[in-house]
Amino acid sequence: MKAFFTSQEILVVIKTTFAAEEYQMKDEEKGPAKSHLEKLAEACWNGIISEKLPEISIRVNRKPLPIWEVGEGQHLMYVKLGEQDAPPEDEFTINPYRFTANHLLN
Repeated sequence: MKAFFTSQEILVVIKTTFAAEEYQMKDEEKGPAKSHLEKLAEACWNGIISEKLPEISIRVNRKPLPIWEVGEGQHLMYVKLGEQDAPPEDEFTINPYRFTANHLLN
């Protein structure tokens, strides 16, 4: 029988109210000040998406999917979540930076 795996991709547009919020980090370390995008990426890694947007967060066995990747683009942040060991191939992704790179090869 073929195994099925759950994966989810979320695009967070940077110029939105969700991305504009100031996220207070738990146990914030002393050191150089982080940019707004770095704070947003760290908040994504710490589970802000499942907390703030439960209606789009997929859960498996009542737990949110683990994050594989958080990528920053020029106008958006790309969050890839899933339960399998390896992310899907780039040709099956919604990340516009990877999709257009593969599309231009055709």
